[in-house]
Amino acid sequence: MALKEKYEKFAQGMVIHNNATEAARYAGYTANSSHALANTGFRLKNLPEIKDRIKELEENLETNVDVITEIEKQYEYAKINGHTNSAIKALEL
Repeated sequence: MALKEKYEKFAQGMVIHNNATEAARYAGYTANSSHALANTGFRLKNLPEIKDRIKELEENLETNVDVITEIEKQYEYAKINGHTNSAIKALEL
């Protein structure tokens, strides 16, 4: 069963942002306050059909980023530009 368009967008937003408030904003929900938007996000993320869709999206999530190469690039950039703390953090990863 397909979700309503906003529900689908919310589920996608949860996968992207991992934050219900941001996912609600991403889906186009608006509110008078960030607290109200947070309540909307909380309510939506607990709907069974949305929970199922988030799980499905996460299980099928793929990336084409080579993490090791990216960390090596960040380390080299930090080292060359004198960002010692950033270089050390890249090595920790």
